[in-house]
Amino acid sequence: MKAKEHPRECVKEWYSEPVVALSFFPNTSMCHGFEKIKGTRGASSANDTGYLLDRGSVDVCSRDAMLAINETIRRGALVAQRRCREGWFSVTVGHQTHCYRIITLSERKAANVSMSNIASVCKKTHPYSDAVSIHSSDENEALRSMNYFIAFAIGVRLKSGQTNHNCSSCWEWADGTPMDFTDWNSKVCYDCLPVAEKCGYVYHSYSHNRWTVFATNACDIYVPVLCKYTLQSATRSEQEQASYGAEW
Repeated sequence: MKAKEHPRECVKEWYSEPVVALSFFPNTSMCHGFEKIKGTRGASSANDTGYLLDRGSVDVCSRDAMLAINETIRRGALVAQRRCREGWFSVTVGHQTHCYRIITLSERKAANVSMSNIASVCKKTHPYSDAVSIHSSDENEALRSMNYFIAFAIGVRLKSGQTNHNCSSCWEWADGTPMDFTDWNSKVCYDCLPVAEKCGYVYHSYSHNRWTVFATNACDIYVPVLCKYTLQSATRSEQEQASYGAEW
């Protein structure tokens, strides 16, 4: 909330505030910022009547209020679709933004999911996500730079019918996307004892900060899982609509 003499004074600070709309009350010259708009409610008195300022507003004094509100709700939803959910961090590669979150050992234990089925780990805790698949060197480097995590598991699994854990081409992404980029260690499998299952992980050390395969039971005990989902890309028309009226 800020005191301003004119509604356009509010707009001067528009881009420094994480809001989708502002309201201006002439009787008090006060601005109110909104991060979300779900609808309207009646004013307690006529003195509370104000103007809605949104990026599509051309003439704030004569603009139809309900039209402005409906368009702002739509625009706010569009903006929300371009942001990662709370608690997720983003990496933008080219024109795509990916969202990531570490599923800790305690979260995985609470969800009762095992590393023996890597595809289910993220789906059970966050159904809109998958165990991370990595598709470019830029994305890989961005994730490897997260050295505040000692290690994290990636979403690889042996292809159907394969038994050789020490073969880089024998692995696939559990989310079904193509393995069009790899960064395996020269020795793919760090612990290739004859156990039933293995997991792939990135461990931040001089010898293991490339992709490495380890025994699943060790991953169940030590390694959190990195989950991922991708934001929808805005179409050209949506981008134009979202930026309409940005110049005052």
